[in-house]
Amino acid sequence: MRVIGVIPSRYASVRLPAKPLVEIAGKPLVQWVWEAASRARSLNELLVATDDERIARVVEAFGGKAVMTPPECPSGTDRIACAVKDRAADVVVINKVDTASLEAVTTVRDNVATANPGAIVIEAASPIFVEQPDAMRGKRVLVVGDTVVERYYHCDAAGIASESPMMRLRAMGRDDYDGGAAIVASHLAGLGARPVLVTSLAPDEDSDRIEERLETRGIEIRTPRQRRRLAIHSRYLADESKVFRVDEASAFPLDSQEQEQLASLIRSAARRAGR
Repeated sequence: MRVIGVIPSRYASVRLPAKPLVEIAGKPLVQWVWEAASRARSLNELLVATDDERIARVVEAFGGKAVMTPPECPSGTDRIACAVKDRAADVVVINKVDTASLEAVTTVRDNVATANPGAIVIEAASPIFVEQPDAMRGKRVLVVGDTVVERYYHCDAAGIASESPMMRLRAMGRDDYDGGAAIVASHLAGLGARPVLVTSLAPDEDSDRIEERLETRGIEIRTPRQRRRLAIHSRYLADESKVFRVDEASAFPLDSQEQEQLASLIRSAARRAGR
């Protein structure tokens, strides 16, 4: 039985460009992921599906195997679909189907059916459970990741717009919630841990408000404030039903000095984690 593992690794990440190449404790992030996945003894082949030659070169330098995929792939699941479309396997595991789009999962299924109609397809979700919350009470827990503003506009459905057949909404209020790594740190604080959040914020009022909220929850924040602006996910609700969502984010590369600054914060916080 042949089992293939695929790690999607995108260079042009919206919130942290070149994230797979950020060095942590002497290794690029993609190498840490590769080495962890390599410990799965059931895998016959492990691939890194990337959109950039720089990532491919780094992967090959530490002994991994990279597969080039189109940069326009909209999600990691789509990238995996491209990577496996010409490879035969007896078992294909589509992970995180609880967060991937139905279209992306369907694309993977179709590609598998084309390459090997007899393959077993397993769809797996990635829920997070805490079996022993008391084990982390009082412990320092390091959280590293992007912070996102989850913004909700509460609207009144005012009818149909006059200029074209579309819904006209009247904004009645707005609520902002902390998303991404910030909400993970908040949940940990709620379980009694002492989270240390390393994240890149922006020099703006949204970031100031996030930092204030997190500090009131007992979260220690380490941020270089390198972002030009925060990523904002705006949802428009009418009668408590989500009508549509607008994502605002801008990609920008970190220079070598900024990468080292961020990596230094992570290393420093990691040395103190678990105490």
